[in-house]
Amino acid sequence: MGYTGERLIIGNEKCGPQTDIYQEHIARYKFAQQFVENKTVMDIACGTGYGAKILADKAQEVWGGDISEEAIKIAKEKYSGENVHFRVMDASELPFDNNSFDLVVSFETIEHIKDYKSYLFEIKRVLKQGGRLILSTPDKRITRRLGIENKFHLKEFNKKELADILKNDFKLEFFGQRPVAKMSLKQKILQQMYFIYKRFGGLGRLASKERREKIGREIEGLEKDFEVREEKNEQGYLYMIILADRNN
Repeated sequence: MGYTGERLIIGNEKCGPQTDIYQEHIARYKFAQQFVENKTVMDIACGTGYGAKILADKAQEVWGGDISEEAIKIAKEKYSGENVHFRVMDASELPFDNNSFDLVVSFETIEHIKDYKSYLFEIKRVLKQGGRLILSTPDKRITRRLGIENKFHLKEFNKKELADILKNDFKLEFFGQRPVAKMSLKQKILQQMYFIYKRFGGLGRLASKERREKIGREIEGLEKDFEVREEKNEQGYLYMIILADRNN
C-alpha cells in the first residue's frame, strides 16, 4: 500500500517508530484504550487496522471500517481475531443497526468527508444512549498559523466550529495533541519568510535541499510531545481530541 502521509502503514520505512506520524497515531489509540474496557467499539477510518487491535486488547468487541478495500485487506490479514473484525464501509452510511456501539473512535476523519453532517448523524445513530465518540481533527487556527496545507483535507475546523456542530447532540470535553512551541522573534521571522517562499515557489532558489530541511525543522513550531492531554498550553495544539458523550 502506497504511503501518502495520511495513513500510518506499519512496516513502511517512512512510518518507523521514531517518526511523528507513528507516534501521533499510536498515542491517540493509547488514549482511547482507557475508555474501551468491556465495551463494543467501532473504529471509523481504521486504515490498516493497527489501532483497532490496540483497542481490542481491552474492549469486548471491535469493528474496524474503512472505505479502502486495500487497507481492509491488510487489516484482515494482520489483525483479525476473536474480538476484532474488519469490513469495507462508507463513514456516511454505516452498515450497522441503531444503538449498536458503546463507543465510536474516529481519528483524523471528519476533515476528509464532504458530507460531514451525514457522517456525524450516522455516528450518533449507531451509538447507544449515553455512548461516547472520541474524535480527532486538526485545529484550523493552528494549521493556518503554521502554514500547514493538506491537499487531502476537504474542510478543517476550529474549536468553536466543531463545538457548534456537536453540542446539540453531545456533551463535549476537549483535549489537545502536539502542543505549539513558543518561538523566538528570529524563528517567527524565518517562519513567515519560509511560508512566503514556499507558497510562491521560490524556496528551491532560496537554498539547497539540505538547508531548506534544516530551516523547516527550526521553524516547525511544534513540541516533540505526542501525548494527548488536557488543553493547558496557551500556544494551542495542532490536533483537537474530543470526548463527546451522546446526550439524547
